Amino acid sequence: MVVSSTQKHNHLERKLQIGKLIIKSTKSGTKFDLLATNGQVIASSQVYKRVQSCREGIDSVARNAPVAGVEDQPVIGTGVAGVHKIVSYSHIAFNAHDAESLITFYCDKLGLKRKFTLTTDGIIEFFKYQTARGTEPSEKEKGFIRFASSNPGIPMITYLEIAHHQYLELFHVRELLEEPGVLAGQYGYQHLAIQVENLKDTYDEMIRRGVEPDTEINQGPDYTWQFWLHDPEGNRIEFMEYSPLSLQL
Repeated sequence: MVVSSTQKHNHLERKLQIGKLIIKSTKSGTKFDLLATNGQVIASSQVYKRVQSCREGIDSVARNAPVAGVEDQPVIGTGVAGVHKIVSYSHIAFNAHDAESLITFYCDKLGLKRKFTLTTDGIIEFFKYQTARGTEPSEKEKGFIRFASSNPGIPMITYLEIAHHQYLELFHVRELLEEPGVLAGQYGYQHLAIQVENLKDTYDEMIRRGVEPDTEINQGPDYTWQFWLHDPEGNRIEFMEYSPLSLQL
């Protein structure tokens, strides 16, 4: 049986015993508000460029909210712009020479679960999504697009779930030896990723503490917001905030 978005939204309202979800237009796009039975706004979404993306965000709430747990998370630091709060470690990433053998080992032997594999086709779809939102690719990103267009269906990244929202990320380096960038020929540990509650607050807090990020905040091909920095020995660290479209969710 096919369940429509309207049916999902009605089910969510009954499940949470609250008012309703309202889609609103703003000066910069579209968002949705969650209303209590007394009409008060108790939650608001990010602003989306497209109405369809807003509806997809509502669908994500419909899927995840009924089974979501409640966690008390410690505040580890307060910055001028807000609160820098770590939610969890998100993933540890490795460059794999033979990704499929590693996937077999970690899943069949150690009991991890395969979450998703991002292929070159997914890269093309992501940049189409970005272009539709008015974001043009950089010269480096155009290199990825050219590679992906010339090599359809090639696996790039596989996520293996260790625990809820905690992953092992494997880069299929052998399949990507012609890819521009830093992956080719480098195997083993690549980076640590940390999930935070508000990426902008974390970015501002890092600068306040004298840590200069290596990148600006941007959205990756997994539809998750991120920025990067490195520790004193050069180890790469990724800070992440999930979006409603994140493949990890």
